[in-house]
Amino acid sequence: LGNLNPYYGRFMASASSSLIGEAVAASPTFFTLWLGTDDVMQYAIKGGDTGGDSITPISIFRQAMSGVVSGLISNGAKGVLANIPDISVMPYFTTIPIKGLPLDAAKAAQLNGMFATYNAGAAAYGVPPMQFQEGANYWIIEDNNFPYDSLGGLRQIRPGEFLTLKLPQDSLKCALWGSPLKPIPANFVVDAGEILKIKAATLQFNEFISGLASEQGLALVDIYSLFNSLSAGLVYDGIKFNSVFVQGGFYSLDGLHPNPRGNAIIANSFIDAINGMYGCKIPSVKVSDFPGTTFP
Repeated sequence: LGNLNPYYGRFMASASSSLIGEAVAASPTFFTLWLGTDDVMQYAIKGGDTGGDSITPISIFRQAMSGVVSGLISNGAKGVLANIPDISVMPYFTTIPIKGLPLDAAKAAQLNGMFATYNAGAAAYGVPPMQFQEGANYWIIEDNNFPYDSLGGLRQIRPGEFLTLKLPQDSLKCALWGSPLKPIPANFVVDAGEILKIKAATLQFNEFISGLASEQGLALVDIYSLFNSLSAGLVYDGIKFNSVFVQGGFYSLDGLHPNPRGNAIIANSFIDAINGMYGCKIPSVKVSDFPGTTFP
């Protein structure tokens, strides 16, 4: 028992019990259920295909989610399901600019000359050339799936791709990372192919969650739309929130999980869904009563 979560240990029936088993055994009359985010997010935060993790296949997710819901409603309980966010809007993926390699005119010209042969060969594969100019340039990254790899599978990062917050930024500034001498390792990059996998899985998960909620007569919280709305900004209790790292007021310092105020906003989304579906009159929480992100 010493290796178990101490909070789970407070109510578990035995060392072999499961969290869902405990919940079902409690014969709940009402439940909230938000599953699936980590089934996609763990793949992304570790750098996609190079990170040693994978997205849960939709067939397995359907089976698991259906089983959990079936157990929870087996005694007639009502409840609410939440879908999962588009993780590409989270500051963990959007904070480090993809165009940050600083070059003066001489260095830009030198690199353009260095990659002239590379660009001629890449053109045969329909691959964008390496191009450099004075000022900020796209970082150079590793890409083991790059079709033209005569220079070791490196290329420039492209618009729409992401660098994860796990990337050591001091290495960008002081150790020449992101340059031809040290391309950014692929496990710090979420490339276009990986983003397509993430978005496809998110869409599949959310379609299933929505269908399951409708089929079982359960309320649905649209977390996907809530998180996306942060990009344009939203206001709660006179406080402005957006998806900017630290300063946006919604996310914690890991750039992935909401801080207390962000969780209060999410709680209100659950409350709104419950009130709308079941005709309840649960009052909203006051977001400003909760602490925000403490600036380092």
